[in-house]
Amino acid sequence: MKERWDHLIKEIFRHYEILEKAFKEIDKIKPLPLSHRDIIELRKNLNTLSLLDTIAYRFSKLQEDTSKLLRIYLILQGEEVEALFMRDVVNLAEKRGLAIYWEQWVAMRELRNILTHEYPQQEKEIAEALNKVKDFMVDLYKLVLQLKEGYNNYLLKN
Repeated sequence: MKERWDHLIKEIFRHYEILEKAFKEIDKIKPLPLSHRDIIELRKNLNTLSLLDTIAYRFSKLQEDTSKLLRIYLILQGEEVEALFMRDVVNLAEKRGLAIYWEQWVAMRELRNILTHEYPQQEKEIAEALNKVKDFMVDLYKLVLQLKEGYNNYLLKN
């Protein structure tokens, strides 16, 4: 379990690092918040299109890996979560005082879907999603720090 935890933590912080770098690069070209016109312009250039793709991929992986980390954390806390749906996992985490709630998780999933299944003529939705990703990155970071602190406390006790 420790190996899996260490791997996920390392990956999560790597996702953050890459996301931050990609957003900084975009911000140099088109300062946030982005508009639908900004998305049209950014998609015309292969370099900035690559940055948008990076953000979509890394945000998706960030949420996925955070969900795995959350499950491990709850298992270490004595919870039976292997067979639970994500909604139940998030609700259980919220009851334990972690900085996550179901509506927030669903909103992140929706952003992820918008970014990974982009279609022409959806520039407005993509711009709004990218603007919100920055906020959700902060929320996920707080959750990961909480999980990490809880995990470190667990290690001290065991």
